[in-house]
Amino acid sequence: MSSFLKSLFSKQEATKEEPARAGGEKQTKRKSKKKQKNDPGCTQEKWDALVESGENLSGVAEPFKVTMEELKKHNTKDDCWIAVRGKVYNVTAYAPYHPDGAKKIFKHSGIDATKQYMKAHADVNEEEMLRTCYVGPLVDS
Repeated sequence: MSSFLKSLFSKQEATKEEPARAGGEKQTKRKSKKKQKNDPGCTQEKWDALVESGENLSGVAEPFKVTMEELKKHNTKDDCWIAVRGKVYNVTAYAPYHPDGAKKIFKHSGIDATKQYMKAHADVNEEEMLRTCYVGPLVDS
């Protein structure tokens, strides 16, 4: 390649701009939504180790039948229960470990969150991941 062509290509590369859109304005890059992280030091590995320890994180001595009325009472960041696929879990201890942040968990506290859970986590085995948080089955009354 001649030195003239080399210099021409290097000038073009050095002065490249983002392509213009129809109408002449420059294309701007989209800002991606920043994913909220879990609390510092709260990794999935640490959560798995906590579950493997067998520590009872449910807050109850034995599983019991949970009504919707009872479930609704547990809707704070210090006492957070959710129901998924007919099972109630006390996720208070898990919230800081949630990869999208505790706020996502608290948003669904005190309700049957099956629909929301399945939308985001259909491939996650909540029974295994939350087995030490199990409070009991969700019942009609």
